Amino acid sequence: MGMTRTEQSFLEAYESHADAIFRYCLFRVRDQSLAEDLTQETFIKTWSYIANGKDIDSIKAFLYRVARNLIVDNRRRQKPNYSIEERLEHGQEPEGQNAQTIFHEIETNELFSHLKNLSESDRELIILRFVEGYPTRDIAKMLDETPNVISVRIHRAKKTLQTLWAAYA
Repeated sequence: MGMTRTEQSFLEAYESHADAIFRYCLFRVRDQSLAEDLTQETFIKTWSYIANGKDIDSIKAFLYRVARNLIVDNRRRQKPNYSIEERLEHGQEPEGQNAQTIFHEIETNELFSHLKNLSESDRELIILRFVEGYPTRDIAKMLDETPNVISVRIHRAKKTLQTLWAAYA
């Protein structure tokens, strides 16, 4: 028995966007296992929405909205994430035992030390635009805003980040 057109479209969306949704979740929550769970939940919720006969204009934008909402919901229930330095102070080994993983985590922590001083919405814009590389029009769809509003917000967030970076240099 073959797949329905809806199932085939959903499978194609999964293959096209699962890695990007995972990276987005990972960058936002900084925990691989949690990012995997959030990615899975994003696709489960999206499938449920589609299976109930509801139409989605842009699957990519919809997936990001679902992931974003799940991250926000999780953050309300979650204890804080600790940096590599804090975990080592408490006798915990960094996740992953090879040097590449540790160096990557240190680089990520350095970036986060600057990003954490931005508002949640500015941080999200910087991640979507400059880490994930999405064009302004796609971000606008994901966040349900006009491209012009997103462009102005990205410009302001970038200026704020540059100011913070310069202050710590």
